[in-house]
Amino acid sequence: MIQFIVRKYQRSINLYYSKIKKKVEGKNPDFIILGTQKGGTTSLYNYLSNHSKICVGSRREIHFFDRNYEKGTYWYKNNFNNENEDLLTFECSPDYIHHPFAAERIKLLSPKLKLIVLLRNPVERAISNYKHNIYLGKYRPDTTIEEVIENEMKFINHEKEKMMKNKNYYSRKFKYFSILDRGIYHKQLKIYFDNFDKKQIHILFSEKLFLNTRKELNKLFKFLNLNPEKVPCTTIYNRSKIDIKIKQKTKETIEDFFLEHNEKLYKMINTKFRWQSY
Repeated sequence: MIQFIVRKYQRSINLYYSKIKKKVEGKNPDFIILGTQKGGTTSLYNYLSNHSKICVGSRREIHFFDRNYEKGTYWYKNNFNNENEDLLTFECSPDYIHHPFAAERIKLLSPKLKLIVLLRNPVERAISNYKHNIYLGKYRPDTTIEEVIENEMKFINHEKEKMMKNKNYYSRKFKYFSILDRGIYHKQLKIYFDNFDKKQIHILFSEKLFLNTRKELNKLFKFLNLNPEKVPCTTIYNRSKIDIKIKQKTKETIEDFFLEHNEKLYKMINTKFRWQSY
């Protein structure tokens, strides 16, 4: 308990330095959780934050490489303005894995950075994403998941084209109407594999994390060159706050959409793990 309280004070101290030491450039993070959105990243962030050798940044989601890139690297580094070089610092912006330019921007700033990717069953991820956006008021309260998917199919490629033509273009549709596109993991990972050595990227499945939390965290600590610690890891954060019934036929339709994409993912990362079918 004392260690937990100290960790919270440590975060406050870090925030203090990031605000008052404007003349001293901060540092790059030591690692980043890239996503996926609604994959358990908030829980993973909290678990890792309680390790004695990890110090959080100014906030969990900084979104520099997707929404705040124009603010510059000086602004970004000052989010990690801790003075203890023995501590690793990090952030967790779950849109990075899906954003078309995040990988090349991260590489430009810190090509040796370690990256963490959390992947959830794309069917369950899409449904959770839909419910989350309803809760946030991003859709009308009566919007069905079928309507969201229909709209996504109409304009997602067009929005991607607009983003490719103008790297400063912010697409609200791309962010909130991409519940299927976000689950095509092999395409997103390919961009990172093209920019980083695979040894710099640690991939874990959400289902395995929450089934064998301690075991998966120890693998992650090893990846980060840290000693294993029994950090608090029983709470699951940011669960869906509303319950909307999804038709079984719709679930099966979404699953069919991902079948080929999932097989490409399994082959790409050479895993025996398989998501359960509906």
